[in-house]
Amino acid sequence: MGIDDFKGKLVYTVNGQKAELVFTAGEPAKNADVEITSIADNIGKDAYRLKVKLKALKPFEIKELTLQTDVRYKNGEKVFVNGFQSWTETKEYMLDEKIEKLSKLVWAMMSYYGDYTFYPYTEEPGYFHGFTYSYLRKVNKEFFFVGSLNENSGYTIIEHKTPENLLCIRKDCATVLVKTEYDAFDLIIAEAEERQVFDYYYQNGNWPKPRVKPTTGWTSWYYHYTDISEKIVLDNLKAFKQKGIPIDIFQIDDGFQNAVGDWLNANEKFPNGMKAIADAVHDDGYKAGLWLAPFICEYKSDIFKNNPGWLLTYDEETPVKVGFNPNWGGISHGSYYALDFYNPNVKEYLKKVFNTVLNDWGFDMVKLDFLFAAAIIPQHNKSRGQVMSEVMRFLNEVCGDKLILGCGVPLGPSFGQVDYCRIGCDMGLGWELKSGKMANMRESISTVSSIKDSIHRRHLNRNVFLNDPDVFILRKKKNKLKDNQKHTLFLINHLFGGLVFTSDNISEYDEETLDLYIAAFPHRDKTVHSAYSNDDLYEIEFSIGNSKYILFTNLSGKKRLAKLPGGKYYYRELGFITGHSNTELESYQSRCFLQVPEEPYQVAGSSIHIFPGSEVGDILVEEGKIDVSLLPNTMRNGTIYITVPDDVRRLTVNGKERPTEVIYGVKLIKVEV
Repeated sequence: MGIDDFKGKLVYTVNGQKAELVFTAGEPAKNADVEITSIADNIGKDAYRLKVKLKALKPFEIKELTLQTDVRYKNGEKVFVNGFQSWTETKEYMLDEKIEKLSKLVWAMMSYYGDYTFYPYTEEPGYFHGFTYSYLRKVNKEFFFVGSLNENSGYTIIEHKTPENLLCIRKDCATVLVKTEYDAFDLIIAEAEERQVFDYYYQNGNWPKPRVKPTTGWTSWYYHYTDISEKIVLDNLKAFKQKGIPIDIFQIDDGFQNAVGDWLNANEKFPNGMKAIADAVHDDGYKAGLWLAPFICEYKSDIFKNNPGWLLTYDEETPVKVGFNPNWGGISHGSYYALDFYNPNVKEYLKKVFNTVLNDWGFDMVKLDFLFAAAIIPQHNKSRGQVMSEVMRFLNEVCGDKLILGCGVPLGPSFGQVDYCRIGCDMGLGWELKSGKMANMRESISTVSSIKDSIHRRHLNRNVFLNDPDVFILRKKKNKLKDNQKHTLFLINHLFGGLVFTSDNISEYDEETLDLYIAAFPHRDKTVHSAYSNDDLYEIEFSIGNSKYILFTNLSGKKRLAKLPGGKYYYRELGFITGHSNTELESYQSRCFLQVPEEPYQVAGSSIHIFPGSEVGDILVEEGKIDVSLLPNTMRNGTIYITVPDDVRRLTVNGKERPTEVIYGVKLIKVEV
């Protein structure tokens, strides 16, 4: 791959006259209207950083700005597509698949949530488009990667036109007026193995590393939805406190406000106000979180009725609708509207909202939802991406040291601006919402899509924010998920999530369900090394500390066989097994295997944690004895297996003398804790 294989084209107008200028990546270009600077730096073997800047010699309006190159796509390769925003379907596509158009039957209500209104879907096999970063996974497992380091000037749309063997990088910047300079592209283009291409990406990006650690919590949404009250919240808080569950954040979602948009007016179901809720959460030792949707308002809100000048409009009269929710006004008035971010009164109002929520009421985290609405159309000769980037910087500034969970937001502009970010669609109380699938809505509620989004956006976690995969559900009540589906969602969220929430009323858990829930503590950092799929059977390799794992996930409705690599493994439900053997997975089932290490005095297995051994802290070894400690927040007792040298027959373990034993050729000693 040579960087000079990328050819660029700028189409623009000057004084109403259309013109264009073509250029080659890494080389300058100029005419009487515009000067293009294009600099390509080699940052590694087959890896480049490409910057393209436009300088106006006369003011001009951009109509189209693209880079493209020939790519020889081959059978068996997969294209990764990062969806437009948090909820948009994100996955790897086979070359003969296609992205369907949104059905006309739901267009009027659902087209707002995605890129449907500004990207021309072809609906032909082999034509794919995504945002900010993309890759081609080759048959030899190398990645051909393209990623944008800067969305401040507009969204970067990466198109794979596989029938034409063409890769096109497009800037969403039509209508942008350039009077001085315009930063067009800042790209990483690399061909290497998976870890290396993402190392290039994050090492060259100017994003601050997340300041937060893996986090757990509770949210009111997926059990109570908008039907919440002070009593319901406090009852759930009491259950967590009584059972000693060591979560970090207790979050109140939609339903506390009098109307969407009127955030400072709690409704009658919260008679003591929201400060009393935050105080109660703090008294029980948790951080308090609150849901807001700062850039939308519903029809019945005071903002909509009393401040029409605050609304974003198409023509200074017609307000911009950004969605429909019958829970916010019924069938006749369920539409909701965007606020104008550039209206000074809107900014002052939002500053007051955040100051009240975070400082006067004392909440520690805000979940900021429906953020895409602020940049749903280009404004003031600025692109959607530029608006979105300015919005995210504003939110980061006004929230200060408090925590932000972004949701319903394009991801690129969120990099480094939020602490946590939703990286998938809303999960559902069933496996798949058939109506959403039939309508080809890529932002539809779907548990299986939520799981796939978590897997395929794994690379973002701990690099630009902590990933929020949405909640897991273990409860039996108000739930249509089968047991295997619940368990798979539980495992996947804890593996790929930096922020892991449940919405269950844990006081309703039976003993078995509670035992499974507490087996996820402590929640630890994971390093995912690879994730491969074949017809909805996923093989995922990851590590926690020094321990290495393989997780097989069957997301299909049929039985599947997965084969373990060579070696020896521990499975929490079965014990020790040998490699090169098949493991059968029922429909929707997942199984996690700990690779038994060959080195002595390492964890070989554990019955305590869902990821066996990840609860173990220090293993201190002295002659004739070992001391094994558990990490804080470990909530279960059980058996831990430690590897020992072949010549050891007995050891003193945590003050008790114990014999060693051999299981499948591995010398072990049991530790009961």
